[in-house]
This record gives sequence, structure tokens and C-alpha cells, in this order.
Amino acid sequence: MLLALVGFALGHLVAALSSSFALVLAARVVTAPATGTFWCVGASVATTAAGPAATSRALGMLLGGLTVVTVAGVPLGAWLGQLSGWRGPFWVLAALSAGAAAVIGRYIPADERREAPSVRAGFAVLRDVRI
Repeated sequence: MLLALVGFALGHLVAALSSSFALVLAARVVTAPATGTFWCVGASVATTAAGPAATSRALGMLLGGLTVVTVAGVPLGAWLGQLSGWRGPFWVLAALSAGAAAVIGRYIPADERREAPSVRAGFAVLRDVRI
């Protein structure tokens, strides 16, 4: 989660500092997988932290937050862009994600009990026809 947030923050920082559309586009391409990674890992962390009895509630809270952020954040970002110029929303996203990385780094403990899954095992799931 931390790496995804740092990648997200750095991508938006590059976009905010850029004077080239190609560089802004490249920065956005970097932030896209960071976003997906954050939400996937976040779902896993939330359900693990909540335990079996509250797994559904934890996932519901996470996805509810994603929905609120999307519904409120897009118009808010557009409004902020109108007030501050096109770089403003990139600065805000970089700052918010860096702050979130600091909070997550501080308050979410590492789970040392589980063995880290291999990349090969992750790709093996894609062979399942249901996926």
C-alpha cells in the first residue's frame, strides 16, 4: 500500500511540475496501476485486519469510501482546477497521497505471520477460466 501511495504521489508531483503534455500523460500512466494496486491491496488489508466476523463490513466501508471519493472528488477537482489552474488538483492529490502514506506507514502494522505470495502464484490465478 505504501509503495502504491508513494508512486501515486510521485506521479502527481511530476504532473504538477510538468510543462509538457507528454510528461503529464506519462505521469498519469504511472499513477493508474498505483491506484489499482492500492485499492486491491487495501481490500486485502481491510478484510484481514477486520477478521472473519467483520470482513463484509470492512470491505463495504472501503468500497463506500471509494464511491464517495469518486463522486465528490471528481467535481471537487474540476472546481479546484478552475480556481487554481490545471496544476492545482495534481498538487492536492500529491499532498493527500503523501499524507495518507505517512498515516498508513505509522498505523498499519506489518503482518509478519504470513508468507508473502509469489508473483508466479499471482499469475497462476489467471489460468482459471472463471477469472
